[in-house]
Amino acid sequence: MDGDALCEALVEAAAPFPLEPIRPESGDLRQAALYGALTGDVSGDAYALALEFVYEGYLLHYRQSRVAAAGAPLETRLLAGDHFDARGLHEVARRGDVDAAELLTRLMSACSWLRSEGLPSAWDDDLWTLTVAGIASLQSGGNAVGALNAFDEVERLISRDRAARIPETVRRVACALPLRDRLPLRIALGLDEPLPEAMVGDEIAAI
Repeated sequence: MDGDALCEALVEAAAPFPLEPIRPESGDLRQAALYGALTGDVSGDAYALALEFVYEGYLLHYRQSRVAAAGAPLETRLLAGDHFDARGLHEVARRGDVDAAELLTRLMSACSWLRSEGLPSAWDDDLWTLTVAGIASLQSGGNAVGALNAFDEVERLISRDRAARIPETVRRVACALPLRDRLPLRIALGLDEPLPEAMVGDEIAAI
């Protein structure tokens, strides 16, 4: 499924809702693009579609949607967002991928808390990047253990009122995930300097 097909799928999913729909551009598919760069699957697949559905649900709930014109009623945006979330999780669940489904569910929970606290939306972006990298690792023959453990760390940081350390934790863990190529991930996280060799592959440090 190429970028145009992904955009069309988003538009079709929004059709039942009175959103004054608009059509996203291929350049708006940031999660699918990162997933493709990390897996080498430039055409995208069902996981790229799932990521973009859940991401659109997140945007409808908390930020600027790619399929709804600005000013769409809040209730309509929330209902549409729930629909997109469900569609994305269904794409993953139908493949029996428990780890990917758990990553997406925990991502949605963490972002909901961050938005309720009014913390920087860039922290959400970091968690999205971590999640995409975790799913890419799964599909590239690696595993999502590091990414899932990172969400455990995020929950502990939140419970200890140390949420400001979330970006640091995400960067450390994401860059240690087993991936075929870490460069797209490092670019997505805004990391300019190479990691020390000793850090690559490290387990998550205790907080």
